[in-house]
Amino acid sequence: MSPSEQIERLKSAVSSARSKADEAVSQVVATAEIGTTAFALGVINGRFAGVEFLGVPLDLWAAGLFHGAGLMGLQPEHLHNFGNGATASFAVTTGAGVGREMRMKALAPKTP
Repeated sequence: MSPSEQIERLKSAVSSARSKADEAVSQVVATAEIGTTAFALGVINGRFAGVEFLGVPLDLWAAGLFHGAGLMGLQPEHLHNFGNGATASFAVTTGAGVGREMRMKALAPKTP
């Protein structure tokens, strides 16, 4: 293999490694954005026993606003990640409430 072929092969390997690293960093950033948004909204819901505006939970407002802004094209990848975190927060909060109700029914005294 000639030196120029070796250089091209090395360039290709470096380019491939850089691409894989960029993809990994993007995934870590997405996970952090989604997780921290869900966590922050969970803290707010826990601290204030649920926050609603016009009968709609804060999580859903946040999800709609983040996804709406993302659809307008301003940093869509990141805004959709925040919207996904808000959606996850709503799903967990709702699921926990359903689970609590199921537990209470299961523990309620049975009447003959």
